[in-house]
Amino acid sequence: MPPAHVVDTVRALASRVAASHGLEIFDVQFRREASGMVLRVQIDRPGPAATAEESVGVADCAEVSRDLSALLDVDDVVPTAYTLEVSSPGLDRPLRHEDDYRRFAGRYARSCCARRSTVRDISRAGWPASRITSCSSTRTMAAGTGCRSA
Repeated sequence: MPPAHVVDTVRALASRVAASHGLEIFDVQFRREASGMVLRVQIDRPGPAATAEESVGVADCAEVSRDLSALLDVDDVVPTAYTLEVSSPGLDRPLRHEDDYRRFAGRYARSCCARRSTVRDISRAGWPASRITSCSSTRTMAAGTGCRSA
């Protein structure tokens, strides 16, 4: 089974498991690392999490990991030995979709972009990028420079 198909199948199974715990899937990755194949599933709580108590916790990750692991074993989705990791997206979460921008409206964010127009395009689309005034390049942004916040 190709890795893309594994990811799609795992995403569907993980979405059912996460929904049963009041959570949603943020990302699924299946990749080779130094320790072997790793199936990484990131879960999140829908809607804004204003406090730590509303965020995904270790208990949430453990429950989803236990339930998803059982389903993956029964359905034999992954054709090779792998390590399952279930976690939250964490503080360095990427903002990928329009809903992500709405969810974190009014909060500061570091933007990594290749062109200056990307930030303006986001602003024109109605996404809350007004706190980001400029950026120079992906390389300098990743190093923590080249972006000024208003």
